[in-house]
Amino acid sequence: MLIKELKNDIVLQPYICEECEENGVLASISTEIDKENIVIISVDKYYNSFNEKTRPASPDCLIVQFCHTNTYHVYVVELKNFKKESDLKDEKEQIHKKFSTCLQDFMSNQFRTYFYNLDYILKIDLILIAGHIVDKKIKNFKLDFLLGLNPVSFGNKKYLIKGVNPNPLISRC
Repeated sequence: MLIKELKNDIVLQPYICEECEENGVLASISTEIDKENIVIISVDKYYNSFNEKTRPASPDCLIVQFCHTNTYHVYVVELKNFKKESDLKDEKEQIHKKFSTCLQDFMSNQFRTYFYNLDYILKIDLILIAGHIVDKKIKNFKLDFLLGLNPVSFGNKKYLIKGVNPNPLISRC
């Protein structure tokens, strides 16, 4: 099972976390999902552990959820809490680089044995969760600027980055 393999990987263990949260923005996991059927990896912490001055831009989390027989839902998640919507649009190139790093290096090179295993069927979603959050108040942003970004490749497929309002719930498959 992919979830067990990822959780048992000695390199990944320091980067496995209980939740995907950054700067008050959270990708909530439904209580209906058994903790044994999901793993959250802090991709950003993984790359920040490198002793390189020029580390690649990387997303906050990779969430892998078991759905049913050898089928998994993979979420690549970037979390943003900006005061102004224009600040977010100014970062669109950086946002694209983060997702590219995850799909084209983390999943395709660093941990290829898991994510290119032909025994597993992966449904992949690239998600930008963004807004302005202060004291539990949320100002939602229009994230349609993402439609202008090029898709990110993984394997033989291309994936678009989807914009989601803060604190969405990841539910059962």
